[in-house]
Amino acid sequence: MRPVLRLLGVTALGLVPLPLAAQDAPPPRVIEVAPDQSIPAPGARLLTVTGEGTSSVAPDIARVQIGVVEESDSAATALDAASARLSAAVEVLTAAGIASEDLQTTAINVSPLYEYDESGRRREPVRFSASSSLTLTVRELDNLGTILDAVTEAGLNSIDSFAFDLSDRAAALDAARTDAIADARTRAETYAAAAGVSLGPLVTLTEGGSEPPPMPMMEARMMDSGASMPVLPGEMEITATVTAVWAFGD
Repeated sequence: MRPVLRLLGVTALGLVPLPLAAQDAPPPRVIEVAPDQSIPAPGARLLTVTGEGTSSVAPDIARVQIGVVEESDSAATALDAASARLSAAVEVLTAAGIASEDLQTTAINVSPLYEYDESGRRREPVRFSASSSLTLTVRELDNLGTILDAVTEAGLNSIDSFAFDLSDRAAALDAARTDAIADARTRAETYAAAAGVSLGPLVTLTEGGSEPPPMPMMEARMMDSGASMPVLPGEMEITATVTAVWAFGD
């Protein structure tokens, strides 16, 4: 008979964008793989193992959050100054080949700056601080250092966050899943052999785990430099975890 396939949910193991919003993880995916006639009866001896798999790949994009902070005697003046610098940075990034869909304003904030007297009482605000940040996706990593230098010259004075990522994790995730299943089978065969029994059919296979974040993360201040900022993407690991249940053989 044909295998029975039961899908209870989906858990994604692959890479979020920066900035990231926390979301409730979906339930694990459980696949019933044994044919009807091979499904163990209640009370049958079962072996449950967990397999882990990894896939090492070179990232092909970088997500960078850059920002500017301005202070002034009035909130409007501080905000105008921050907006002007951010607009100048957008023009520089566009000229450098960053597409409009790879640019996103992620924060705008205006806050008063207070002073306190000798008794600790807060005085009226004497200055205001305005900040704004922009998240960009760089798809040509060879140009990343040059782009960061360009936005520094445009007046943005901080890198709030930085992460290497993959534009498409599907292939790397499938490789990690394959590795995880192979690892689970190897463990099951080892346990069965050590126990002096044979391994029967696979009953269920559950995919689980958490989505790994982009890497690496860093926070830094932009500084004037005569040379382009060196950027080394290295490699990132995509992971997958499965829980497999086998029946023992005759």
